[in-house]
Amino acid sequence: MRRLLLGIDAGTSVVKAVLYQTDGTPLAMESTKLKIESVHPLWMEVDMNAVWQAVMKTVQSLVNSASVRPEEILAVGVTGQGDGCWLVTEDGSPVRSAILWADGRAADQVKDWFSDGTAESAFSVNGSVVFPGSQAAILHWLKRMEPESLEKSRWALYCKDWLHLNLTGELCTDPSDASLPFFNIAKRSYDPLLLSIYGIEDLEHLLPPVRPATQIGGRLRKEAAEQMGLAPDIPVVTGPFDIVACSIGTGTLRDGEGYTILGSTCLSGMVMSRCHLEPRDVGMTICHRDPDKWLRVMGVMMGTPNVDWFLKELGGNLHSQALTRNKSLFQHMDEAVSGIPAGAEGVLYLPYLSPSGERAPFVKATARAQFTGLTINHSDLHLLRAVLEGVAFSIRDSYEHMPVPISDIKLTGGGARSGVWPQIIADVTGKAVSIPAVEETGTLGAALNAAVAIGLFSDLEEAVHHCVRMTRRFEPDLKNRSLYDEMFGLYRKTYKTMWELWDHHQRVVESKLIPLGTR
Repeated sequence: MRRLLLGIDAGTSVVKAVLYQTDGTPLAMESTKLKIESVHPLWMEVDMNAVWQAVMKTVQSLVNSASVRPEEILAVGVTGQGDGCWLVTEDGSPVRSAILWADGRAADQVKDWFSDGTAESAFSVNGSVVFPGSQAAILHWLKRMEPESLEKSRWALYCKDWLHLNLTGELCTDPSDASLPFFNIAKRSYDPLLLSIYGIEDLEHLLPPVRPATQIGGRLRKEAAEQMGLAPDIPVVTGPFDIVACSIGTGTLRDGEGYTILGSTCLSGMVMSRCHLEPRDVGMTICHRDPDKWLRVMGVMMGTPNVDWFLKELGGNLHSQALTRNKSLFQHMDEAVSGIPAGAEGVLYLPYLSPSGERAPFVKATARAQFTGLTINHSDLHLLRAVLEGVAFSIRDSYEHMPVPISDIKLTGGGARSGVWPQIIADVTGKAVSIPAVEETGTLGAALNAAVAIGLFSDLEEAVHHCVRMTRRFEPDLKNRSLYDEMFGLYRKTYKTMWELWDHHQRVVESKLIPLGTR
């Protein structure tokens, strides 16, 4: 009989489920897309029941396609997107649609918090910068604008906690999600002072209990097991949320190691054995799995969506050329971009596409994406290479805001599939970039976390040693270093110059002179 681990990852736009053998080899994967609701240009929500239904559908499809017997699955590990606000009633029913991490409705409030010192005061305790999609900002907005929802609410959860509740009937969160934004990060526990700083001290009762991520959080309910084709009472382990799960799945556990998740967000992090809060007022500090480990993280709001947007809106030629040559769009994209020299012949791109602005390595709710340096001599491929380089510059910018240097980068997420983008990142950062053999490092991290919880491995170090392997490595091309140093300096100078212009632009947009559509 096979011995398998099930990892579930509910991201922003897709739910994934992967079956792993106990050596970390993936056996089968299934996924289901999620529908994001946006009734206002700055809002991003998702139907909570739809997410749970997507999880059940995905796992059921996985079990059927892999011809798995229920008794073969040893444990279930759950992870998911972080931040946002998933409100439930006393009986565990959704109060409203979940407000997601990329939501921008609280942007004005966050701007005020930075002006009046609230953000700085909170950071000194929590080590994480507040942004519009953080739960503190969302709860404050709900208190002012939608108090009836809070009156119905008993718990303010995060995505994976909602899934864990449906899987087991148990309600809890873990230290990684709880780190943002109500933990005293050094003490690794809730601090009422933070709720007071944010003006929501009356909402402390909404905070869920915290359990260590490497403990069994509950057993699979009979009803859920029947829906998914699993055996009831399988151990279910909740957490950590996706940022930390990917750290585990890439094998990033030791002090000073760095990794980048190049997915919907472009998140770069490093492991610390001391709770460094420098530089101040930027990034996130998250509890890792051990009492003496933290992650210092810079979460750029948008990663691969920059490329997705370009290909959708400006990539018509690439689509037709890929079809003509009988190649996938991304394979053709890699080949085409390789013909454009480093630096995109002077075209520079700022990758700030999120409607809620940017949160790292600086916080600016009005930040917007832009191209600079265009002439009539540039083509769509110059723009595309500039997009890839712009995201790479944001990664370098993130690591240069870390408290200590890193030695190299482990790259995961959809962008790691490219044969060109990792090389650009290596050249821009001057660091070797390694690609894990397993693409879905979030589900692998969740599965390995569950494996430790049930005693399959003594600790995460042993689990990583046996289950995490690298498959590709990109060394920096030194001949591009001086060029990219110059372009990176220009990148930083450009966004700093845009600081006040972004605010002016936002005032014009809000004046209603420019009609906004939702598309």
